[in-house]
Amino acid sequence: MSSEARHQLHVFFFPYPAPGHMLPLAHVAALFAGRGIRATFVTTPANAPLLRPALDHQPVRILLLPFPSAEVGLPPGCENTASLPHPRTRHFGAMVEAVAALRDPLAALIRTHRPDCLISDYVCGWTADLACSLGIPRLVFNPTSLFSTAIWDAILSRGAHRDDAGLLVVEGGLPHRVELTPAEVPRAFDYPAEINAIKESENRSYGTIYNSFYELEPLYVDFLKESRATKVWCIGPVAFASRGAAGDDLDNEQGELIKKWLDSKTPDTVVYVCFGSEFVFKAEQLREMALGLEASGHPFVWAMRSDEPEAEWMPEGLEERIGERGLIIRGWAPQLMILNHPAVGGFVTHSGWNSTLEAVSAGVPMAAWPLQWDQFFNARLVVELLGIAVRVLDSVGQRAGEVVQWERVRDAVERVMGGAGREARRSAREFGVMARAAVEEAGSSYGELSRLVEELKQLAVQRRKEAQGAVNPTST
Repeated sequence: MSSEARHQLHVFFFPYPAPGHMLPLAHVAALFAGRGIRATFVTTPANAPLLRPALDHQPVRILLLPFPSAEVGLPPGCENTASLPHPRTRHFGAMVEAVAALRDPLAALIRTHRPDCLISDYVCGWTADLACSLGIPRLVFNPTSLFSTAIWDAILSRGAHRDDAGLLVVEGGLPHRVELTPAEVPRAFDYPAEINAIKESENRSYGTIYNSFYELEPLYVDFLKESRATKVWCIGPVAFASRGAAGDDLDNEQGELIKKWLDSKTPDTVVYVCFGSEFVFKAEQLREMALGLEASGHPFVWAMRSDEPEAEWMPEGLEERIGERGLIIRGWAPQLMILNHPAVGGFVTHSGWNSTLEAVSAGVPMAAWPLQWDQFFNARLVVELLGIAVRVLDSVGQRAGEVVQWERVRDAVERVMGGAGREARRSAREFGVMARAAVEEAGSSYGELSRLVEELKQLAVQRRKEAQGAVNPTST
């Protein structure tokens, strides 16, 4: 057997420490390990326990780097964006600085373990030059939709113009005309130097991996493959491909209690409400949300986070009035399991891409309530292009501090769960079938991952041959 045949491809994975970035990359690492690849996930001590459920079912090695919290002014144990002190936006810069300070420790690990490839989050643009200096290819992991990425690319390269109605029309030859309200343009565009640096680092990388599948956004997969300077692979939905409908915590005690509650409900009657792991509503909005869910009359599971004392927002007597009709979860919730339960018929969501894709995989229609970043783009995708969601707001006001009144919450639940959501439910189920098929052996995402793995193996063989030739040059 040749040395090339004996060599096991070794891939390092390095995330940006935000839950919506770390967890899907952990699922990617598990998918690679499931293909017989030697996968090593580099993280920090406080983040490792959050990732183990996604990694433990495959032989993924975890390497820990001390996180320099104190050096950048963050409290001890603050190692991801969800644990940033309030107000969180004031401390994002310190988090980015701390991650960049991991450059030398990461380089030392790469020199010691000698992986064939580095897959890192797109936010960690500095890893492109690091990988190049160490002689290995860097692949980008982008945890958002290709539709969102295409809009970002178009605004960065061509900009946007304002039409007569005051909307920003995105230039750049996109497959669809995209019109944005000023509030929908992410604040990241206020920092063009940083955004362009990330974009340039992607152009210096070997290619980009997306957590999506071809059938969901075919025009935008084709568009990016044609317009981008580097390669594009779609291998999602990675959470479903890695763990299936049960998710990472089916054996968790709280998960079992939630499942028992769902088992007692009629199919398609429960609305699930969750706004991700980072955004925290103020007490006034939480109160309106609670009243709206009560008024909807539908059974609900509400996974919520709050920095406010419960007495400040919980309507008096609410939990007694709703009884077994409502289940309020403080903190973590087994989202994949909940969405895939037959009782769940709708999802009120912030339109984060991981949550969106998990709903797509489960075939559950959504009520889109975007709050920040790419969520406005994702909401447009699922509402306007795919027809698998309804809007909570007719106009975008949340970022301006608007409190959404309980009547609008009630109406959104009724639209997604009732007759108005019938077409969205039908379309959502069709996309759910496509999502599951994409990760099966003959599916589009399965094939993309197979081609990517083979390409990385060939690159590794070529790199070893070149290194061997440099050590033992042929004499003439």
